[in-house]
Amino acid sequence: NNRLGMIIDGTARDFSKIAKEKKDLEKLGYDCYMVFVNTTLPVAQARNQKRARKLPPKLLASSWKQVQANIGKFQGLFKGNFKIVDNSKTMGEEEAIKK
Repeated sequence: NNRLGMIIDGTARDFSKIAKEKKDLEKLGYDCYMVFVNTTLPVAQARNQKRARKLPPKLLASSWKQVQANIGKFQGLFKGNFKIVDNSKTMGEEEAIKK
């Protein structure tokens, strides 16, 4: 119905919320895909410490574990429309532009 495409950026911690959003969007005629940007817990903790707005380390670890537990569920939900991207490596600006 001439709707514009959209990208929804969020955490994958709440599987049921994302599953409902996907179902609602599909009812409107959208094709849905998920790009799951993943990293290791040590990298997530290190990046968190560099942010101006930090999460407590225990809260970040708990959230990270919930997200990791959902990977298989999301693969099933999105089937062939699911891609995992490893974001554990920190690249310099030139390397990132080249990639």
